[in-house]
Amino acid sequence: MTFNANHQESDQFHVDPKKAICFNCSEPFTGASVRYDGYAGNGEGEGHSIYLHVKCASEMAQRLITDAWPNRRAG
Repeated sequence: MTFNANHQESDQFHVDPKKAICFNCSEPFTGASVRYDGYAGNGEGEGHSIYLHVKCASEMAQRLITDAWPNRRAG
């Protein structure tokens, strides 16, 4: 994950920063953001990044933990 104090000036690999929306709330960015490299592609520059507002990143992390923790020994 990468924190960007100003989303518009961040190092964007796969999405034009002016077109990126938050993966969690679908709203555009006006300040800081967090980028998570969701999956890699087969070649250089391929793949998909997930962009989140800082608050949305915290909310999503809490939901992931809540979903995963009870099943941590499954599988």
